[in-house]
Amino acid sequence: MTRLLLGLAVGAASAFLLDPQHGSRRRALMRDKVSQTMNDGREFADAAREDLRSRAQGIAAKARSWRGAEAPDEMLERGADAIRDGFGLLQENWTPGVRAAAGGVGALLLLYALARGGLTGIGALAAGAALLGRAGANRPLTALARRRETASA
Repeated sequence: MTRLLLGLAVGAASAFLLDPQHGSRRRALMRDKVSQTMNDGREFADAAREDLRSRAQGIAAKARSWRGAEAPDEMLERGADAIRDGFGLLQENWTPGVRAAAGGVGALLLLYALARGGLTGIGALAAGAALLGRAGANRPLTALARRRETASA
């Protein structure tokens, strides 16, 4: 049964993309979408890497200052800011680095939930889904819930 459904899906996709009248336009649109998505992903990854690097340098400088070592004031300020705002988790809009890290933790929690099962798995599933949703939407969960309520009303 699954082979039949797979064959039907491949056939429909082939007919859609190889259509003599509109197929070339559809393929060009799909190529553009894939290219744009790849570029957006690359830009997000670069911004996340830079954000996490900057935060790590600031936190390391703050830790060095606690030991009594010298660190540039700018790095100390970044480290203090990162610690004070809960590493960005308490902000309304998360930076790309925080979003990437939270999304990764959310995905790991979902995998853990699948492997674990039971009440612990249900808790991990809820926490992982919440983190992934929050990281993906970059809005507080309360704002997402309000938006859902107004859409259904």
